[in-house]
Amino acid sequence: MLGSVIAAHLYNEVPTGDEGYLTKMRSKIVSREHLNELGRDFNLIQFIDSKVNPQHFGENIHGNIFEAFIGAIYLDRGFNYCEKFIYDKVIEPYVDIPKLEGKVISYKSLVIEWCQKEKKQFAFDVFDDTGIEDQKYFGVKLVIDQKIIAKGRATSKKKAEEKAAKRAYFALQEKIDKKS
Repeated sequence: MLGSVIAAHLYNEVPTGDEGYLTKMRSKIVSREHLNELGRDFNLIQFIDSKVNPQHFGENIHGNIFEAFIGAIYLDRGFNYCEKFIYDKVIEPYVDIPKLEGKVISYKSLVIEWCQKEKKQFAFDVFDDTGIEDQKYFGVKLVIDQKIIAKGRATSKKKAEEKAAKRAYFALQEKIDKKS
């Protein structure tokens, strides 16, 4: 529901935007990070009745609750009401198209696109997998043309790859931005 209303809004606001542009912009608005922000701003967690300690909910609980909230509005009040709610409470206060155009959601995507354009070989390799107490950590190195460009360490392979890509992006920023 949220994605389709956002997509329609972008299509109407940026009629010259091609499919790739519109998709990227929509994904920035409905990103996990942004949905978590919306869930926190609406303080929806106060309505959760659970035997699980709130400290164990995980970082994405706010966005998950927000998505469920939008779904409940749609089921309870219908499409038109839900669409109006999304325009009034999400699009108007949170969606700034020029600001979003400059926002980077995935450094990994930027680095991969650049490598593909420049015909560079790249790989994200797990270089170690150690744990501290009960928490498991992953180390990832980004190798471009057989040279280690950056490393990242996090609690998941995906997060570690993103950290390595972000470091690589800033290390290669002049080259990457020149080609964009």
